[in-house]
Amino acid sequence: MDRRWQNGARHVSTEGLHFQVRHGSKKPGDLVMDVWNGQRWYPVRMSTVFMLTDFLFENEHVIFPCPPYEGGYKFLKALRVAGEQGWEEANRRLEAEKTAKCAVEVPREPGQQTNEQWLQEYES
Repeated sequence: MDRRWQNGARHVSTEGLHFQVRHGSKKPGDLVMDVWNGQRWYPVRMSTVFMLTDFLFENEHVIFPCPPYEGGYKFLKALRVAGEQGWEEANRRLEAEKTAKCAVEVPREPGQQTNEQWLQEYES
């Protein structure tokens, strides 16, 4: 299996967070991802990922309810893309979808945000 992540070869910054990859100790080939908190590196634990997944799934379910939308299930589909094809691919697809949504203006209720207003608020 070709790995996307390797020891020391990957320092990633996204959304103002800084990450590094290092050798783990569980088995040969084990890697650990650390996040920088401004003072030291902390390992990213699965419990943290579970908490973030719980929050994002629930939030997507509230703001994009099923039906007519996919709610948190769309988020889970994106997680699968990230796991199988890499986080950059999942992010690329999300950004392309946001751009496409802003390109087509849909009728709105009085006082409802336009796509552009929504995107500006989302990005801020």
